[in-house]
Formats: sequence, C-alpha cells, structure tokens
Amino acid sequence: MRVIRQPAQDIMHKLLKSRIEAESLKERDLRCPICNFMLHTIYSDMSGHLRVKCPKCKEVSTLNLAYFRRMKMYADRLSGK
Repeated sequence: MRVIRQPAQDIMHKLLKSRIEAESLKERDLRCPICNFMLHTIYSDMSGHLRVKCPKCKEVSTLNLAYFRRMKMYADRLSGK
C-alpha cells in the first residue's frame, strides 16, 4: 500500500499561489492535429513547444503552441461553417 504524506509547507504555499494565479487564466483544449482527439487542457499563457503522443492514433507530434491557438476557428473556416 502506498503511503501519501503531506507536502512540505513551502510546497503547499507554492501550490496555493499557483492555483490563485491560474484562476484568472483561460483554459483551452489542445487536440491531436491528425484525429482531433483531446490531448491536454492548457492555460492561455502557455507558449513554446510541446511533444505529445496521441493515445488514439499513436501519432507523436511536436507542437508549437502558438500555431495551435485558434484551431477551432480555422477548422470552422475550412468546413464552411
């Protein structure tokens, strides 16, 4: 059986501070560019590159998060909605 212990006081302070800072941020879903399966939920202030493996189609992709910000809007334009 695994014993779960209470984190140190400074770790608890950092967790609380992180939670308070994240309340004002907008969440968005990051989807697989191949099969559109939802991979992660990320915050609006995230930037940079992320390497992901889709559990559905098994595609390993390196995503620049700046390129995938408005994926839904672009998909609607392509489909004619």
